[in-house]
Amino acid sequence: MIGVFDAREYRIPNYLLLILLVFSSVLLVVQPLNGSSGEDVATHLYGFIIAFVVGLIFYSLKFVAAGDVKLVAVIGFILGHSAVLIWAKYFAFSCCFIGIMYWLLNRLQIQSIYSKSSKEQGKSNLVNYLWIEGGLIKNDFRQKRNITYMPFAPALIIALAMYQYFQY
Repeated sequence: MIGVFDAREYRIPNYLLLILLVFSSVLLVVQPLNGSSGEDVATHLYGFIIAFVVGLIFYSLKFVAAGDVKLVAVIGFILGHSAVLIWAKYFAFSCCFIGIMYWLLNRLQIQSIYSKSSKEQGKSNLVNYLWIEGGLIKNDFRQKRNITYMPFAPALIIALAMYQYFQY
């Protein structure tokens, strides 16, 4: 739900993060009572702190929003400090893949606008097209125009799913 909410509205509700944190805390307390090997609570608190501090650094650099920082901290609590670094590798992969897909979607939407005006001018070869497209991308970055904003919650959750899947 968190990933869908962020992808649709570009925000993460605090109540969903609180529910996730409470359920993971209850699970952390109940697991040792069932006889399964539970981890120390401090391990998960350290994971929370490490993830929160790293999230704050990215927030101060304006790479992520505040809701993403809170979600990263909750994921750090769920995984614990020993697993956060492994999960970070999966996050880097999913973030790059999803980021490329968002960027391509944005470029295709912009390209459809440009192509309507360029169809009257006639078709050009591939080298000319790439030269023009590269110039448009450079100008967009310089003028901070047509920049793609990607919600991070789907990438965070996909990374968590990848971590869970590939650990077995």
